[in-house]
Amino acid sequence: MLFSVIAFAATLIGALAGLGGGVFLRPLLAFLSVGKELASFTSSTTVLTLCLTNLIAGTVFARNSGDDEDVSLKDIFQPYLILISAGSVIGGYLGASLIPAAAERIINAIYCVVLLLLVLLLVLRDKLPRCTIRKRVPSFLVGLFTGTMSGFFGIGGGPFQMSALLLLFGSEGRTATKQSLFITLCTTLAAIFRYIMNHYYDFSIAVYTIPAAVAGGIIGAAIIRRMKHSQVQWILITSIATIFCFSVANVWNTL
Repeated sequence: MLFSVIAFAATLIGALAGLGGGVFLRPLLAFLSVGKELASFTSSTTVLTLCLTNLIAGTVFARNSGDDEDVSLKDIFQPYLILISAGSVIGGYLGASLIPAAAERIINAIYCVVLLLLVLLLVLRDKLPRCTIRKRVPSFLVGLFTGTMSGFFGIGGGPFQMSALLLLFGSEGRTATKQSLFITLCTTLAAIFRYIMNHYYDFSIAVYTIPAAVAGGIIGAAIIRRMKHSQVQWILITSIATIFCFSVANVWNTL
């Protein structure tokens, strides 16, 4: 029951902020003394479920409503998003390979600095020059960079992908959320493929978290349709700021 409640809360916030939910779920599972591999596998399967459910539910809601302001499939299946996704998948492998080269304390400290920078940039977004990347090479490189950061810090790429979509690709709140979940879907599929290749299939906790992710994805898709782009952006800022505070506390405890 506890795993279901945690998964529902994490995936609901992840659906509203475009973070996927893994950035919340995996640390919480670790806090509950769930093993590293089991926590990662459970988080990956749960986030994959969330992304699929939310994108499908959002498409159905948009088709039934006929509202032009709803995010449609054409907003998601853009060539530059495919390139960002491809870059993120490759970057995830590169980032994970860099982990042994740095001490955990250094990784956590850098993570805090990066999160603080993202919060500041998002708060000041409206005062910064507008940037709308659409070319192939820059799109791939951005995906490669955000994927590497995600793999290096050992989290889902949501905070970096959402920030990149808002700051560099000119996407607005609700649209960026769906686009970020699509990218997360691709990177999570790659992560689960790695587990399959390593013959790791432990669904002992996922049987509780997957149904919760379905509920979080559907409810999140219903709620976000009634939100303004600016409200979604502030949910993202609040979420990243919360992660930053917990990360700082974690670094402080290791001193």
